[in-house]
Amino acid sequence: MSPKKKTGFFAFVCSLIPGAAEMYMGYMKLGISMMFAFVLVFMIAGFGFGNEVLLFLDIMIWFYSFFHARNLVNTTEEEFLTLKDHYIWEEFIDGEVQIVKADSVRRILAIALIVIGLGMLWGQMESIIYAIIPDELWEFAYPMIRKIPQTIVAVCIIVFGIFLIKGKKKEVQDGETNQNS
Repeated sequence: MSPKKKTGFFAFVCSLIPGAAEMYMGYMKLGISMMFAFVLVFMIAGFGFGNEVLLFLDIMIWFYSFFHARNLVNTTEEEFLTLKDHYIWEEFIDGEVQIVKADSVRRILAIALIVIGLGMLWGQMESIIYAIIPDELWEFAYPMIRKIPQTIVAVCIIVFGIFLIKGKKKEVQDGETNQNS
């Protein structure tokens, strides 16, 4: 399907659904990857992992998608024809188009499914723990037990953030070393 610039009411309605307007205009990789990101974050938040943070991230994805679609609609015909269909994460790579290998996608999907499965399993374990712990202790233990999945997700997000900062710092140091040579 070749991209075709579309305007009007239907393009606006599609822009309300993350990725739909991009697919409507023929940018299937872009639209599907944007829709997938939105739905995946929504599903993970729905299973109780870092609800507030993930729902905020989902809102940010929705706004990005909406304004991205509106910008596509408002491009000139020449600009529109020069745009290429790509996955959403390629927009955030510093000028380098990196092809995501099937193994990487499979690994990311596997991790997401494991996290969702652990969330569902934790819901079942919580009811088993409730049956084991006496009522007097349950009032004390429940707030801690209930927050374990959110705590794990929060720690993972912090570790990932530190990993990204260290990677960027190393990249900057390597760039300075290359300039001094």
